[in-house]
Amino acid sequence: MGKNFSKALSGAVIFLALWCLSGCQLLENPPKTWEGKVRAHHGKNSGGKLLLESIAAHGGMEKWYSNAILSFRWTYYMKDRGPDAKIDTHQKVDLASMKAIHHVPETDIRFGWTGDDAWIDPAEAAFAVPARFWALTPIYFVGIPFVFADLGTQAQLLEDFEFEGVTWNQVRITFSSDSGDAPDDTYTLLIHPDKKYVGAVRYTVTSPLVTKGKVMPEKLLTMDSHTWVKGIYLPKFHRTFSMKQGRPVEKIRDAKVGDLRFLAPGSVDFRPPVGAKKL
Repeated sequence: MGKNFSKALSGAVIFLALWCLSGCQLLENPPKTWEGKVRAHHGKNSGGKLLLESIAAHGGMEKWYSNAILSFRWTYYMKDRGPDAKIDTHQKVDLASMKAIHHVPETDIRFGWTGDDAWIDPAEAAFAVPARFWALTPIYFVGIPFVFADLGTQAQLLEDFEFEGVTWNQVRITFSSDSGDAPDDTYTLLIHPDKKYVGAVRYTVTSPLVTKGKVMPEKLLTMDSHTWVKGIYLPKFHRTFSMKQGRPVEKIRDAKVGDLRFLAPGSVDFRPPVGAKKL
């Protein structure tokens, strides 16, 4: 999603500011930092406040963005599609802009997201799923809850949810209509009632790149085996469950998160190679 910076002040607010110069005092200074704007945006309701608590429990927005670039390998085993079905890439993601670059191990295939466009190289390369769709898919699961620290997201508190012996708090995340390729996606975070970390997410996929007009069923993906990396609490393993009548019923997939590390700002060139195909 990246950082969606606020628009200029409206005429009414400018009038109020000028009026206050003559004697009134503003009750609260408007936030100047991105993190401050996100806190002001999500601090307006109970769902947003719980999301902010979870972000803090995972290390906080300031630490997340200061770590600059996240590098990791995501190996996704899709056992429901066959015993050998998997998607495996090593990727680097700029946490402020969400620019991303993937390399497919043991091949010369690379693909990524520039912030505006997706690309793949070599131009004739084939990938198991649409590369434009996959360019930002793994970071959305590894980077929860930080990826929802955005002015284009809305958080709604739902009823608690029982899963694997824990009564989890739930926050549903939806997106503004102008957000990316699939603004109708939903993510429902299962947040630990005491420790506030995210233990799982219920999600729907609506991108036409993969749904092809079909209604895709909701799935539940866990956040397991967390570890601290430079002050950020990240999962190292995922399990995916099919859902029926709002409940998980069968484990159908696994994902391993390997080589987790943060890289220095400016250490990765996210530009597509010469000759890459725009997607």
